[in-house]
Amino acid sequence: MSKYFFFFSLIAIAACSPVTKNTELLVNTPNIETSSNDTIKPPTANLTINTIKEVPLKLSTIELLQNELTAIDNITANNNFILNTDIILRLGDSNQYVSILKKRIYNLPDSAISSMKFDNQLDSAVKAFQYKHALYADGIVGKNTYYFLNQKDIYYKNTLKANIDRLKLSNDTIAKNGIYINIPEYTLQLFQNDTLLFETEVIVGKKKTYTPTLSSEINYLVYNPCWTVPNSIASEKMLPKLQSDSMYLQNRNMFICQNGIEVNPCDIDFSQYSQSNFPFKIFQRTGTDNALGKVKFMFDNKYSIYLHDTPSKNLFYKQDRAFSHGCIRVNNALSLAQTLLNNDKKSIVNTQHYLNLGYPVKVFLNHPIPITITYYTCTVDSNNIIIYHKDIYNLDKQK
Repeated sequence: MSKYFFFFSLIAIAACSPVTKNTELLVNTPNIETSSNDTIKPPTANLTINTIKEVPLKLSTIELLQNELTAIDNITANNNFILNTDIILRLGDSNQYVSILKKRIYNLPDSAISSMKFDNQLDSAVKAFQYKHALYADGIVGKNTYYFLNQKDIYYKNTLKANIDRLKLSNDTIAKNGIYINIPEYTLQLFQNDTLLFETEVIVGKKKTYTPTLSSEINYLVYNPCWTVPNSIASEKMLPKLQSDSMYLQNRNMFICQNGIEVNPCDIDFSQYSQSNFPFKIFQRTGTDNALGKVKFMFDNKYSIYLHDTPSKNLFYKQDRAFSHGCIRVNNALSLAQTLLNNDKKSIVNTQHYLNLGYPVKVFLNHPIPITITYYTCTVDSNNIIIYHKDIYNLDKQK
């Protein structure tokens, strides 16, 4: 029998614990019916966390990952991989695909005969499995659940080894103070003296336009920002639209400049330009449709990335949120901005005051906020359960 690592022995432990990664993610959530459980996830409902959340020490985290790595080598699992991954399964279903699912998730031998009923026990096991893989734990088996169900042990070995190496190179503690963003988690957390003050969802860069890991400090915020369109977006994405739609810029509250001087787009023959010789800069004025939303957070870095609001709030409902060109879009960005101002003793003037001005306003912080952007595909929850996240940039395989 082929040797694969499967998680049921660990899932059984997790099933005895709450299945939600963060309780605030699942309270007061909409009742969403979907053909694939893994595409929609309610954004955070409760933003301000009043309880203390300890950040685990680096050494204990490494030990936990090493213990899991040893466990993989000591478990012989079945090879009942699921081929029909387009079949959505949930509590109450009864068919041959449920039987296959049971063999896989219960680590049953190939010859085992299992019931075709999707019962409460299987529902709990699926939810625990989803929790362990950072999926929305609704018990519905869809695309992303199948993705992890069909992984071989080498996938988890690579993941664990890569994260152990990253932890060994990191600082003694992770994000004890300031903003912490772990790219594969799609989550922003704000800590103060190891206390979690604020947590919300983020959108990160696509694989081709990835978000880098870095450490810096947020020095100032910009309310009502104007968007300077990166040349790569202007020449690759916008130029074909400019060539086919003469009103493209005007309809999006944008304007175009050459050598620092605004030019009437109607006077430009865009057909004579290509990605390699596009000489213009495109800007989007402040407004409700501005790509940066109502506020951006600026910090020094060689990649020219920053955090910002977005008008496309619907994307925060997605399970996988790698959509940007490298910058990080923040859900509840105005609440984050107000929290930073409050902690910086700037609460005399609130966020709404700056927004009401209607033009770009820089607000410098008295005390810069540390920001750390990391790439960990394994994290550890408060019960020392290891949580696996998708390796969205395929960096684990390079280790």
